[in-house]
Amino acid sequence: VSTKHANFIQVDEGGAAADVWALMAEVRRRVHRRSGILLHPETVMIGLAPLDEDAS
Repeated sequence: VSTKHANFIQVDEGGAAADVWALMAEVRRRVHRRSGILLHPETVMIGLAPLDEDAS
């Protein structure tokens, strides 16, 4: 997660789309657990499973 903006995810060399998707899912779960707010991605990822809608 970028230090410049929490909604930016930077990938190191060798990182994969699946790594980004897993990080997005984890951030989403933590936000939902702590605040009750369910984040929805602004991006569409082709070829990856959709994020779990209950984020629990």
